[in-house]
Amino acid sequence: MNILNVITVRNWVIISLINFFIVGCLGLLMRVKFLYPFFWIDQMNLLHSHSHFAFTGWITTSLIVFFFAAAREINHRGTFTHHQQLLLLANLLISYGMLISFAISGYSVPSIVLSFLSVVISYWVVYYAWKLLSKSHFTKGIRLIFKAAFAFNLISSLGTFALIFLKASHNPDVFFQTSSINFYLHFQYNGWFLFCCLGLFLDFLYREYEKEYISVSMIRGYLITVFPTYFLSINWLREFSSPVLVLVFLAVIGQLAIWIKLIWKISRVNSFIHHQYLSKILQLVISCVGMGLVLKLTLQGISLLPGISEIVYGFRPIVVAYLHLVLLVVISMFLVVYSVLILDKVGVGTFKLGICVLLIGVWLNEGILAVQGLSGIMKLNINGSHHALLILSACMVFGIGTVLYSCFQKKAMSLLN
Repeated sequence: MNILNVITVRNWVIISLINFFIVGCLGLLMRVKFLYPFFWIDQMNLLHSHSHFAFTGWITTSLIVFFFAAAREINHRGTFTHHQQLLLLANLLISYGMLISFAISGYSVPSIVLSFLSVVISYWVVYYAWKLLSKSHFTKGIRLIFKAAFAFNLISSLGTFALIFLKASHNPDVFFQTSSINFYLHFQYNGWFLFCCLGLFLDFLYREYEKEYISVSMIRGYLITVFPTYFLSINWLREFSSPVLVLVFLAVIGQLAIWIKLIWKISRVNSFIHHQYLSKILQLVISCVGMGLVLKLTLQGISLLPGISEIVYGFRPIVVAYLHLVLLVVISMFLVVYSVLILDKVGVGTFKLGICVLLIGVWLNEGILAVQGLSGIMKLNINGSHHALLILSACMVFGIGTVLYSCFQKKAMSLLN
């Protein structure tokens, strides 16, 4: 029997959550390493392993699984086509390869080769997804969102190729290395991740209520704003001319206006976030995702103020806090909720405990990182902050592990009312 024929959607969702747990464990190990140095662990190698696996093993795997399931309209008991299973398996194996190679040797030849193969797989996924979208049931607007998401995934790879070239040629130019990394991160975070999550969310609402909440023209407008906002991620923004700065400012304001309108429309017109559909715990998580998204967009706008970007980029905890705000609060929390919606039934009590501990850990982690950054700006020394981050990392790992355990409990119930 071909094993690919028996791997169900539920199996893939569980695999994705296991990968999320591994990402959390790597983050915890990094905090332990910072306080209690181990000579056999290289912190930078661990960081590369952590980030690459978070992107490919956790988020990308989840998004591809959820997209395939939505496009084919199958539930957790269904299986994907042979081609889809091969795509997912290839992505998964390369993700585990990068997890190990980066942890052991950093940007070595095996890691660079695996990074290149990861990009090749992403091109394969984009090509297949666009073909699938042409004959899918999605509305015109949602189809456009998904096409944009996969296109941004493609565009982000230019940053990866630039970084691979710089590493392979031993080019020490910090400016180009930073620009390449930020290019990749921007179009992954604000393009591939965010657009795919938005498409999944709007498709779920449409299937439940047969109502569209965003027009095609708004989607096109939002799509365009992703390009100029890249300049927010590079600390030499002030060297650009006034027209470019105005364009970036308009893009930031446009994004904020579109998201606020969308969130307001969904919360006002729809019963999705009210008690008659979702359980209170999922309402809480969705509300946190919305809060995190508005906070992210607000911080983008604040970074345009004179002098702010120079200050921010001088303090690593603030940058880390912002990246984790998007990756953990917005993207990961949404994916956890969508995982539960796909799985249909979990151990409710265990899930509530896990998700509450995870949310507390995530938000307090953001707070401590922000305090670290602000204390650095004001040249103050706050004792115990690194120990607090270690404890919060342990809380997040416990929360993720508990959520994962709830998926295996026999006394499972639906979190939908």
